Amino acid sequence: MTQVLTRSAAPTPEPTRWRHGRPGRLAALTAVARRIGYWRAAAAVIAAGSALRIYHWLSGGSFSQDETSLVISFAHRSLAGLTGRLEYDQMAPIAWLWAEKLAYMVAGPSEQSLRFLPLVAGCLGLVPVAAVARRLLSGPLALVALGVVAGSPQILYYSTQVKQYSAEVALTALLVLLALRADAKPTPRPEAETGRGRVVMFWATAAVAFWFATTSVFTTMTLGGLLVAFAAWRARWRRVAWHGVGGAVAATSLAFMYLVQRPHVADWLAAWWTKHYPGSMAPVGLTPERWLRWTVKCAESLARTAMGVRAAELRVVLMALVVLGAVALLLRLRRTAVLALAPAVVAYLLAMFRLYPFSARLALWVVPLMLIAACAAIDAAARWAWRPRGHWARRTRPVAVVLALALAAGLTWAYAPTIGRRLPHNQLTLYERAEEAIRFVAANRAPGDLVYFGYNTSRVAVWYGPRAGLAWDGLFQPVKGRGCARAQGAVTTGGRISGVEATGEETGAGQPGPAVKPEKLVAAPRVWIVIRATERVNPGRLDEFHTIMARSATLLRERRFNWLLVAEYRFTAQPVGPAPAASRRVVEADCYRFSGR
Repeated sequence: MTQVLTRSAAPTPEPTRWRHGRPGRLAALTAVARRIGYWRAAAAVIAAGSALRIYHWLSGGSFSQDETSLVISFAHRSLAGLTGRLEYDQMAPIAWLWAEKLAYMVAGPSEQSLRFLPLVAGCLGLVPVAAVARRLLSGPLALVALGVVAGSPQILYYSTQVKQYSAEVALTALLVLLALRADAKPTPRPEAETGRGRVVMFWATAAVAFWFATTSVFTTMTLGGLLVAFAAWRARWRRVAWHGVGGAVAATSLAFMYLVQRPHVADWLAAWWTKHYPGSMAPVGLTPERWLRWTVKCAESLARTAMGVRAAELRVVLMALVVLGAVALLLRLRRTAVLALAPAVVAYLLAMFRLYPFSARLALWVVPLMLIAACAAIDAAARWAWRPRGHWARRTRPVAVVLALALAAGLTWAYAPTIGRRLPHNQLTLYERAEEAIRFVAANRAPGDLVYFGYNTSRVAVWYGPRAGLAWDGLFQPVKGRGCARAQGAVTTGGRISGVEATGEETGAGQPGPAVKPEKLVAAPRVWIVIRATERVNPGRLDEFHTIMARSATLLRERRFNWLLVAEYRFTAQPVGPAPAASRRVVEADCYRFSGR
């Protein structure tokens, strides 16, 4: 019997696949990323982002106004005292305050010691961001999203500030990651049928997160409600029961935290945010037309103050990428995308109902999710270009290539000017040389000289004054309208020296100060005034200051310390300069008030 030997055909190679089972051909960049491994490349990006944060932490200057408003409480309060209302109406989660107080007690009041906790949160927060990005995007675009978040100027800035916002960013990303894991299909093991381990991990993390980040309450309520709804929709009643148990534990933790801290909300806070950050909260009496205008203003404010995009046209590009990417994720991943994007939607709804601002540093907790959504727009076009499915998709492949390149160019155009730069949401917080300014005044002050600080710089004086050996005399405040007379006389009966009014205002600590008599200012050899130099933000402010002061005082010298201005004056009983024109536009003040401490 003759045996016929035939050469077996070579097996058909299986198509290469993305991790997590995403099929399709890979471009060259994808092949490189696959060989290296996503997490190896992500570890390099995380290390670079952490190194950037450590560099800024080591080279950071003096505390900003916001920081000093908070650290003053650490110096004068015990751990139990931090549970009450803080100085300057500051608010922060109680466990975060306790951790900062312990750092103050152990390592001292230095900038590095009090900024260490935000630094750790900023570095560790990149890990869950990398995991969430990988679950939503392909490998290369997940690395791009991670890099953009790691170098985002606002997130980078608040990773080295004594504020809780870096903890909010980290815990929001962690809760989203745990929610995605809790919603995943259970493993085939019988003991893991309910996925109870992942469910317990989500709710246990949420119960702890409440104590460190206020926004964790919004995130947990949103994601927890969605997880219960998804489990009930698929009739996984044992998982629903575990969610109920975990939710009860988290609610108990939240209630106990509320009883311990007794949080307060200042009555003026909503009005203050609406005034200083237009678009952060919806206006009262919202109509469809006003809603549309507010939504556009909210998106513009969010891109500028929370994402750090300065140019108006670039803000439009970035927000367009966010919207397109969100739609692409919802079409491709559905339930997973709903969980990932829900915190950002809730943040918008809270602002619409005037419950919580959606702008500046208070919106940082959802910025990583929005940046991932922006990268999802590029990822969707890249999938269309690299793995076309169907006759229509193959014929339109050149369009997809052009679209992917255009979206990538748009993201680069929007973020390249600021990536990796440590920019605050507001230039008024640039106080890196505040201690240097105070030491300059302390070194040059002669006996008999008076020293006055503007209201916003007085907080820096309260903190750095004792360290520099500077005893300052009171506050210097601008006044508009009826608050002061516009008489041009030298010394009037109201205690005014030609545009300068002596009065008894409240100091930064809230204690009433005695009135400063005009004769005291005139008798002093020199009067030092330390104010914010904010002409870039408020044009004309410094010109107005110099014009009004020239009516009663001679400028001897002045010196800039970044955004702080130290001016040295000698007062006279008669005006020494021309009065401002009656038709001038008032930028900040009609006169200035001096008040004692």
